Amino acid sequence: MSLSMSLTDLMLTATVMLLVAYVIRYVRYRPSERFPPGPPRLPLLGSYPFLLAFNYRHLHRAAAKLSELYQSKLIGLYLGSVPAVVVNDYETVREVLRRSEFDGRPDLFLARLRDERFARRGIFFTDGDSWREQRKFFLKTLHDFGFGKRNDTVEEDLRGGLTDLIDLLRGGPKHEHEKAVVDERTGSALCPQVFFALFSNVLLRMLTATRLEREDQAVLFEVGKHSLAFHRQGDDYGLALSFVPWIRHILPEFSRYRLLREVNQKANGVIRALAENCEKTYDENNIRCFIDAYIRELHRGGSKISSGTDSFGFEYDQLIIGCADFLVPAFSAIPAKLGLILQRLVAHPDVVVKMYDELEQHVGTSRLPLLDDRANLPYCEAVVREGLRIDTLVPSGIPHVATVDTELAGFQIPEGTLIINGLDYINHQGDVFPEPNRFRPERFLGDDGKLSLELDKSIPFGAGRRVCAGENFARNALFLTVATLVQQFTISMEESPDPKQHLTGVIRTAPDFLIKFSALAGKMLVSTSMLLWSFAIALLLYRWLRVANKKPTNFPPGPEYSVPFLGDYGWMLVINASHLHKAAIKLGDFYRTKILGISLSRFPSIVVNDLAVAREVLNRREFDGRPDLYLARLRDKRFNRRGIFFTDGPAWKEQRWFILRYLRDFGFGRRFPEHEAEVNSELLSLIDLLRDGPKYAHEHTIMKDGYVKCPNVLFSCFANSFLQIVSGERFPREECDVLFNAGSNAMLFQRNGDDYGTILSFYPWMRHIYPFSRKFNTLREVSLRINEFIQSIIEKYLQTHDPNHVRCFLDLYFKQMEKCTPQEESFTFQLDQLVLGVVDFFFPAISGATTQMALLFERLLHSPHVVERMQQEIDDVVGHGRLPTLDDRPQLPFTEATLREGMRIDTLVPSGIAHRVQEDTTLQGYDLPKDTLVLIGMDAMHNQKEYWGDPECFRPDRFLDANGKLCLAKDLSLPFGAGKRLCAGETFARNLMFLTLAALMQNFNLRQPPSDLLPDLTKRITGVIISPRDYWLRFEPR
Repeated sequence: MSLSMSLTDLMLTATVMLLVAYVIRYVRYRPSERFPPGPPRLPLLGSYPFLLAFNYRHLHRAAAKLSELYQSKLIGLYLGSVPAVVVNDYETVREVLRRSEFDGRPDLFLARLRDERFARRGIFFTDGDSWREQRKFFLKTLHDFGFGKRNDTVEEDLRGGLTDLIDLLRGGPKHEHEKAVVDERTGSALCPQVFFALFSNVLLRMLTATRLEREDQAVLFEVGKHSLAFHRQGDDYGLALSFVPWIRHILPEFSRYRLLREVNQKANGVIRALAENCEKTYDENNIRCFIDAYIRELHRGGSKISSGTDSFGFEYDQLIIGCADFLVPAFSAIPAKLGLILQRLVAHPDVVVKMYDELEQHVGTSRLPLLDDRANLPYCEAVVREGLRIDTLVPSGIPHVATVDTELAGFQIPEGTLIINGLDYINHQGDVFPEPNRFRPERFLGDDGKLSLELDKSIPFGAGRRVCAGENFARNALFLTVATLVQQFTISMEESPDPKQHLTGVIRTAPDFLIKFSALAGKMLVSTSMLLWSFAIALLLYRWLRVANKKPTNFPPGPEYSVPFLGDYGWMLVINASHLHKAAIKLGDFYRTKILGISLSRFPSIVVNDLAVAREVLNRREFDGRPDLYLARLRDKRFNRRGIFFTDGPAWKEQRWFILRYLRDFGFGRRFPEHEAEVNSELLSLIDLLRDGPKYAHEHTIMKDGYVKCPNVLFSCFANSFLQIVSGERFPREECDVLFNAGSNAMLFQRNGDDYGTILSFYPWMRHIYPFSRKFNTLREVSLRINEFIQSIIEKYLQTHDPNHVRCFLDLYFKQMEKCTPQEESFTFQLDQLVLGVVDFFFPAISGATTQMALLFERLLHSPHVVERMQQEIDDVVGHGRLPTLDDRPQLPFTEATLREGMRIDTLVPSGIAHRVQEDTTLQGYDLPKDTLVLIGMDAMHNQKEYWGDPECFRPDRFLDANGKLCLAKDLSLPFGAGKRLCAGETFARNLMFLTLAALMQNFNLRQPPSDLLPDLTKRITGVIISPRDYWLRFEPR
């Protein structure tokens, strides 16, 4: 018995001793004889617990502590079962980044969980032959679309984003998603969230050829939130989750797996949706963006569906994760870095002063900084570089892997060892950067004050083949943004920023913080003599402006004092800058007058907000003139007054008579069976598109998943209906891409103008000053594009013109041109006048009438009973065997009344087209001198209660008599004006809109996307015309 016990004790003791020996050996084990010194490893987690014990919030600082403890710049440890080396030495890090045997990437679970099937995908966290092929394709193709190089489109997109950001910070939030990042009451902005859309939108253009407008950017802020959550929830080394992945099944919350997986899937879902949208409109002959180029490779032989294995080529999942590798830094990493720089600037106001002085000297305040200014702004550039150094964004870089057994700094490094570069450590290395913890941009400037790249030894983006592919994009974006914000605002925070509070995840971020951007009005000089001079100049200017803005005697009531330079246009901008016609109504109510007297810079002007007075004005000859507005001149190549709508005098009368007289012969402005047959053909083509879907590449841009884009879907139908009259030909459906492009350009012009011709009409020289230069360039470019399109049609017919054979209206005009040869610069029968004359009719056909229909469709979504009543009327009169015709019009009174009510309640041109008084005259007892501008408040009189009773109600019955018949006597509206300046296209537009409305109601029901709310009818855009924001609508076959 005792012997048995002794043997048992002996075996137990031996087992324990063997186990202890094994544990000691396991803990002390080093993967090579000359492996760098470091802490022992523990079961499962390796040396990771020691890092957590030293500093669990900032593992890169824990690694620095280990360097001090072991008195070594290279620390050897284990992360789970994987050997790793942390390099905390400047020269050694550079060597690692330079040597190809360290270009591998570890197989981290933190990277795998980004993929739907947990496969290794993307560019940043992969290696091997697949990585080389994909990296080469990604970088080369993205480079073609502006990534990593100077590119005018990229810079323009960034400036556009900065302009929107400035407007947000100055004017406060305009859209619901903006309220989460800018406080309406205090104006404080939440950082880094306020910058989420700025950089991602620029990259979005390269990837998808689309850039989201400000009102549509909610999705960018949502993805930015998820991206930031991923960056904050990781850590320098990939979390314990990367070394013990199975822990996610036991502790999904504690291991952060559930959150990380969720935010990645949401971000990937958005990227996948973008890719799918690109594929729907993909045309191999028109590669618009990076995703198009990648889809082309997929079609050439790659698999659309991922195999789920670690080997990968051109496949869908690789596209998604690869795009995420570039988009995620733009969503959150660059904004996070910008937030860190701004905190440093708040803490160092002396630096801000130096930046502002430099900007004022070399850029001024009349425009935003450009990349071309960079060479002249060395201090601003040095500030950005110092910000990148002192708050290293990725403190431990992205881990590398030794791909072979090798040596480093005298130590043996086995194959498969993780190499972690202490970027934050080396960027604070005292022998490389004196006073490393001090924010001192001057460290990067030479004795001559110029930027010295030799002095910048920081490595914020890595180096070698694994250098961050977005370095150039990030540096450019940060420079322009920081310079712009300093130029435009003073920056302040309620609490002083504390770098010790920074968070370390995958990247370094500051905790969310509020920052106040106060608009700069300019620097103030305080010397007594300067103040006296300023007062004297201001007094003289005030006296001059009082004379300049003085209104004529016995002029209609209005503001007594005008805004300097702008006149009363300035007051209107203050009252309602988005809808000037509403500002005029408010001023009229304030002064209790239906005829408002105002000064538009040098133009004495009146606004008539009464139906009876408007009818009088429109029917009196002395009010038939047109003002010489720059908005009209910029449409012409040489800035001459041309066309029909914006000219006056004998030349206008001659041209108007000829154009209307002979267009009428081809069906314009009257019933013409041949033309009605052509319109019927266009409507059948439109119905085919709505019923059967797109057949051609350009149609995919306006129809997705059965929903069509409004008003764009009508562009070709309405444009072709007019071109048939002018040229006798229409564009076939497969060639209508030019019409959709022309329509888009026309809408840009309509939306970028305003009721009164924009400020450019009063001060044309402001087109040279930003941001007015941007509006001018847009208006000018889209005008010239449309002119070129019309001129191409004209020249095609001119080349085959035969004076003895008249084919169309153009031939008749050509004959008149020959009679006027040689042509003069004066306003007569000549090519540039023909181009603008045709444009004056083409423009409202392709953008005006189509927009009126889009406004009506929105109304009908709110009034399904109106749709049902129209459909019943059409079914009873027409049936379904043919399309409605103009002969059916008398029997379709409710359909006609619906169209008329739509034109009343949503007045397309709310202030009409400005008239000019041609001689001294009177109106309603007021004296109006020659050249007074007259603006007809069309929207105001269409909403006068004394005429309409309930003008705010959409009620087609108001135009019907007791018998349900159309009663024209009840229609007091003037959507097309009246008198000699009556819109020449009224009959054409009314006929075409009636036929279109009746055909669509006969064949379809209107349906919104399921996720959409009913359209907000108060959020219309007022430019030259009122328009809805582009929206998607389904025409569901009945």
